[in-house]
Formats: sequence, structure tokens, C-alpha cells
Amino acid sequence: MASSSDAAKGQRGFIPPQNDSERFLMRRVEELCRTAENRGIARSTGFLSDREQALAAAAMNRAQCGCGRFWGGWPGAERRVLCLEPPGAWAPEPVAALRIAAKGEPLPGHRDLLGAMLGLGIERVCVGDILPDAQDPAMKALRMMDYDLFVTGNHEYDYGMDILSRQLADLTAPPAEGEDEVWVSMADYLDAATNSDEARDWATWNGYDPYRIFDFDGVKVAVMGIGNPNVSKWDVPENWEGIYFAGVIDTYLHYEEEMDAASDLIVLYSHSGIDTDIESDFIRRLIGQTDTIDQNPSE
Repeated sequence: MASSSDAAKGQRGFIPPQNDSERFLMRRVEELCRTAENRGIARSTGFLSDREQALAAAAMNRAQCGCGRFWGGWPGAERRVLCLEPPGAWAPEPVAALRIAAKGEPLPGHRDLLGAMLGLGIERVCVGDILPDAQDPAMKALRMMDYDLFVTGNHEYDYGMDILSRQLADLTAPPAEGEDEVWVSMADYLDAATNSDEARDWATWNGYDPYRIFDFDGVKVAVMGIGNPNVSKWDVPENWEGIYFAGVIDTYLHYEEEMDAASDLIVLYSHSGIDTDIESDFIRRLIGQTDTIDQNPSE
């Protein structure tokens, strides 16, 4: 997991359970503790409020359970899940980030989003923190996980350029506490203002580096990102406004010589997609035209 906080060993001024619901929660946590420690398997609760977390911590103390921690999907979470993870147990991730995309003004607030989810029949215990207008949770997760590179596929363009631009701005923002900047590369996506079928200056969309050179213990590796070339066919024009699609093969061949001269190895990270015929398998075609990319020997 990206981050966690240890379950409290006990709270000064703890208020004992006040009703049947709170007593049931404590009995349930004690039962989960016994199951986790006696059988060596991971267990977790649903999302708990501050008060419920205090009760759960007290129940762990009473059960003498030392394998618990609270986690809400991000370091500052208020609603958190109690994760019981005995040593050596495989612990599946109990928390997932859900992105809700909205358009128009004003954007829905916390109450609107919570009401919509509860209206769908989702129980409150299954819903953690709701962060309207916050940094995109998926992009935040990538920054927290020390990802080096992000390449868009085609579905990132389904929600329109406004939303995608905010996501990419989140990714490429300067490092912050617990987060690193993520490099974005789609070398075949050029700036439509200066590139066309008639002329190309190879200025990339948003100025993203077409490739970078990494040094791994003295081995120089050139890494290039290739975006899906079919976005212009599968999405409406306003969803990819400002992009000129240069073509996968032309793009790689344009940079091939300089990448080969500057590196010991070339890695091509691609979400190229395959359309309706074999000719749209641009990566396979590219491998057949160059000897700077190693093909899988099983093929």
C-alpha cells in the first residue's frame, strides 16, 4: 500500500459504547481480530467514522490484536478502513479510488455526490472520503507510487479535453510532500498549431518530451511513449482539439537515430491499439522495419 497509519493503542478519555450499534461494532472487530490472528488471513471492516475508529481501536486492544492499521486511500483520510493483516498473510487492497467526472457549472459538491451514490443503493459503509474539486485521485496515486512515465490510451479522451488537461496538469505538477512529478510522453502527438500533413516541425503537444534517457547502473536506456493513433477516429474532434497525430512509425523513425546513438537500449511504451485490420497493428509493422527494437522471440 502507498501509505498507512498505525491503529491507536488506546485513547485517553475514551468514551465506551453508548448504544447497541456501537457495541455490535466492537464485538464485530474483536471477531475479525480473532479470525485474522488465529487463521493467519487478512480481514478488514468497511469505512469507519472518527468515533467508530476509536471504538475499533479499543476493541483491538481488548482482543490484544497487534496486526491492525487504519487506511482511507490517502494520507489525510478521515473515513478509514481497519485493516487486520497478520504477518505473512496476503493482504488484498481494501480501498479503491472512484473517479466521478462532471461537466458544467456549478460542479456538484460533497452532498450532491454522496446523495447520488446513496441513491444508487451504495451503502454508506462502502463510501470513504469524498473530495470534490480535489486533485484527481488516480493521478495522485501515480505520483505517490513513484511512477516515471504516463502514456494516454484512448479512453482518457472520452471525457473531453478539459478533464484530461486537469489530470495531466496534476501529473506534471512539481513534486509535493509524498508525491513526485510524473513524466508524460506521447511522441506521436504533435502541436496542431505548427504541424500538419503538409509540414511538420515535430513540436509535441503540450511540449512533452518525446523521449528521455535513463541511466540504470551505467546502462543508458532511451524511453519513448507512443499514444493511441486511433483517437482521431474513435473520439469526436473536440475531445482531441489541438493535437496532430503524426503516426507511430513515422514518429519512431524520426527519433530512432538519435535515441540509438545516446543509449544502450530503447524501450517503447505504447498504447497503439488495433483497429479493424492487421495494417493497424503499427507496433508489429514497426518492428519489421527496424532492428533497434527487440521482438519477443516467441513471435
